[in-house]
Amino acid sequence: ILGDGSDRLPAVGALAHDLDVRRNSVSWVSDDGLVIDSSTGVQVIDNAISCGGIGLQVSGSTEVNVTGCEISSDEVGVWIQSCDLIYVTMNRLSKSVISFVTVSPDEVSGPVVVFRNHVEVATVALVDDGAMAVSWNAAYPEGGNFWEGEIGSYVPYDSDGDGISDAPLYLDGDSFDAYPLMASPL
Repeated sequence: ILGDGSDRLPAVGALAHDLDVRRNSVSWVSDDGLVIDSSTGVQVIDNAISCGGIGLQVSGSTEVNVTGCEISSDEVGVWIQSCDLIYVTMNRLSKSVISFVTVSPDEVSGPVVVFRNHVEVATVALVDDGAMAVSWNAAYPEGGNFWEGEIGSYVPYDSDGDGISDAPLYLDGDSFDAYPLMASPL
């Protein structure tokens, strides 16, 4: 689905397969932005989402790549639930009360890989129930994410000048970005 510059994203329903959602723009809607449910092989590329609910929700899906998106929401930036093979990279998340939610009530295991994003944390970086295999970084030297805003007492430092903080950023009790970026990748 290629965007036409309108103010609404096309609806992406359940059971979509090999779908390309690119260059769409949604300008401030009160509900959720883009929802992908029970789908396989979905490419979400270069979309601008601004909404009052969840910016991007991916549920019960496999092989979903999200890249190059600008996501701004009042509630949750990206919600990933019970998914497998999800890659979230090179996106900008901003203004959300919670940047990421990863949950799996049925304990589907992932992997979900989130790296090289610019995350502006307004209040909470993430809520993660620990049931999915979520990695908040790629391997060194690819790195993790650039975290900006409310990230507790964490102070990044880079003594070797490689652009990656020398210490991991702990996001909650069992979730961490092993290679937080010192500058935005975007």
